[in-house]
Amino acid sequence: MDWNALWLQVQPHVTDIVFIIASTLLTWLAALGASVLRRIGASIGLSIEEKHRAALHQALLTGIQQALTKRLDGPEAAEAAVDHALLSVPDAIGALTKGGKGTKAERKAAVRAILLRIALGKMGLAGKLLSGG
Repeated sequence: MDWNALWLQVQPHVTDIVFIIASTLLTWLAALGASVLRRIGASIGLSIEEKHRAALHQALLTGIQQALTKRLDGPEAAEAAVDHALLSVPDAIGALTKGGKGTKAERKAAVRAILLRIALGKMGLAGKLLSGG
């Protein structure tokens, strides 16, 4: 039996099988890699967003404390807190509100809404108001 002749007959089929297995393996690895990258991206995105939320929350609380120190209350204290946040964490506000591309009035309104959510959450009213109960 001539092994060389046999190999010449089988070689194209072996090559096809190897290419099919290799391309299947590469496709599977690419899909796995894409899935891993999506998870990492989502995790990083969530952690960045959480950092921005925490920074904005802290800035609003500091603004309220400063307003109370100045003996402001009600709407004046809220406005002082919003102004403080706009000055101290503009990157966080930009990241959480249209990428910072809105007007100053739009950013200010968004920060007011966040301050309201914080206040309602502290009073335990956020869930009741949002659920309609």
